[in-house]
Amino acid sequence: MQEFITDERMFKAGMLRIVMKMRKERDTTFDGCFSAVTKELRLEPDQFLSYVTSHMPEMMASVKTQGKRIYWEM
Repeated sequence: MQEFITDERMFKAGMLRIVMKMRKERDTTFDGCFSAVTKELRLEPDQFLSYVTSHMPEMMASVKTQGKRIYWEM
């Protein structure tokens, strides 16, 4: 049985990884990045998806912001 991580700090780290992957690999999809990060960080998929969708506007704005510093609140 796999143990999933449900810590909000790890969800923020997961969102940052998704942003970095989507910036680096322009032809990749959100679903592909989400799945890879969820497996890589062992995040609980349903809770992480809920967290990401509630912060989707900020995350997509970060993906589009190329060459500017992005500060994440923790």
